[in-house]
Order: sequence, then structure tokens, then C-alpha cells
Amino acid sequence: NAGDESSVLVDNSNISIFQRDLNVFGEALLGLSNSANTLITGGDVNFFESSRVDINNAVLEVRNGSSVCSNNATITFRSLGLMSVSSLIASATFQDYCEVIGSTSGQIESNGNTLFENFATLSLTSSIYRVIGGDSTFRDSVQASLQVS
Repeated sequence: NAGDESSVLVDNSNISIFQRDLNVFGEALLGLSNSANTLITGGDVNFFESSRVDINNAVLEVRNGSSVCSNNATITFRSLGLMSVSSLIASATFQDYCEVIGSTSGQIESNGNTLFENFATLSLTSSIYRVIGGDSTFRDSVQASLQVS
């Protein structure tokens, strides 16, 4: 867990979380950069309460759990940054003013259902949004902008 304005910066290192959740909340920052790989197997990933996640030339992979971004959290992908939800039965949900920003070959990928709802924002420039095995749904006042993506 990272919360209450804390910062967790991972640079050129690997983190694996087995059977537990990764929670980032309370204006905390999770920064992944320079080939940092973070793997969550068996748990969920939750970003909420104005937290920030910055994925810069790094990978955040949720292998068997789901991912939720809500309550003004922001996820940014840059320079080949990748967030992947790889289970077919899991979902990626972006809701309640969650903001997803991709630039310079950033990528968001989901094998399960992907949902943007309740004033969430998706803004991609020269990035990839890929839903492989499930539905992609945008509803309830979502703003989406894809430019050269």
C-alpha cells in the first residue's frame, strides 16, 4: 500500500506481488521508470483518492486480478510504458474522474472487459489502447481523445 502523500519510485528494478493487492491512494505517487517491471499475480490493483501513477519506459502487469482507477486518480504512460491486465476473467475499470493519459508510444492493454464510466477521461497521443478478449465500454459522461494512436 502507498498512501497519504507518500512516493514509491521504482527505477530499473523488478517488483512482484503474489496473492495480495497493490493499493495507491491519498495523493500518493507510484513511479515506474527505466525498464522497471511490476508484476501482480493473484491480487488486484487499485488507484484512488487523487493518487498518481507514472509509467515511463516500464511495465505494470496485473496477471490474475482486476484493476480499478477511481476518485480523481491519474495514470500516465510515456515512452513505451505499458499497463496490462492479462486475465480473460479480470477487468480494467476507470471511473469517477479517473484520468488516463498516454503519450509517446505508451500502451494500455486488457484481455478482459474494459470500462470507462462516470466522468473518466482517456487521452492518448501516439499511444495504443488495446482490448483483446473482452468488451470495451464507454458510458456516463466519459471524455476520450485519441490522436495518432
